[in-house]
Amino acid sequence: MLGALTASGVMSCSGGTPGAWSDIDINGWRYGRTVTLTPDSAEATDRIALTIRHSHNYEYSNLWLEIKYDSTDSTATDTVDVTLADEWGRWRGHGSGVTYQNTDTVRLRHHLRQGGSLHLRHIMRLDTLTEIEQIGITPLPPSKHYEK
Repeated sequence: MLGALTASGVMSCSGGTPGAWSDIDINGWRYGRTVTLTPDSAEATDRIALTIRHSHNYEYSNLWLEIKYDSTDSTATDTVDVTLADEWGRWRGHGSGVTYQNTDTVRLRHHLRQGGSLHLRHIMRLDTLTEIEQIGITPLPPSKHYEK
């Protein structure tokens, strides 16, 4: 039974999806460290699914990120506040054991070009952020207002 659960967990992270994942250093995510993710995307888009995996010991209710990416004609930067817990301190998303996973849709101000990379760094007010385990992105179909 445990083997089946482990196999399904691995497949959901890396199976046939066009997403990209990065493990965060077990000693913490240093302020200046950038995580670069390059998803396999079939087309340019203005939306991504951003997934954060964190432990139940994460000390904050949110995670501020700076996202730099290659748009269709330049490099763009967005700032995103990812809410991980509700106003009562209950974790959003789902989890089992000590790890929680939260996925949120992020609308980019500019369009991520096909094959473009995203460069993410935390902009929390501390040098090293602990208890963030993984970060991942999956390109989503463009919004209705997207113009190619």
